[in-house]
Amino acid sequence: MNNKKTEWRGLEVELQAFEDAIANCVEIPNEWLPKEYQHGVDGCRTVANLNSLLDRNSGGDSKHKMNKADKAANIENYRQQLEQNGSFEYDGLINPQQLYRNQQAFVEAQIQAGNIVIDEDE
Repeated sequence: MNNKKTEWRGLEVELQAFEDAIANCVEIPNEWLPKEYQHGVDGCRTVANLNSLLDRNSGGDSKHKMNKADKAANIENYRQQLEQNGSFEYDGLINPQQLYRNQQAFVEAQIQAGNIVIDEDE
């Protein structure tokens, strides 16, 4: 890649995905947890599950609510730009993980459509 910012954004996304994978693999037994965090079905909780419970219990917003808030802020920003200039620039809040997934999906769709050909010999 020629763009250092893109390379680092990809690295951040990959590191976050790795961290999420580990959090989903590590299980904490019920006997180590306070009663309100114990899981009655399989006797343990993953670190990812505990993190989401702690976020909800501490009054933190869920990822969905944070994404909706970011989207609303972007829309308001674009509306103001449109009213002032008659046009707008895409300079809003960007979720690097979602951007990376969208870019990967776009390239995969272009490959499937035959618009991009990958030469395995290079």
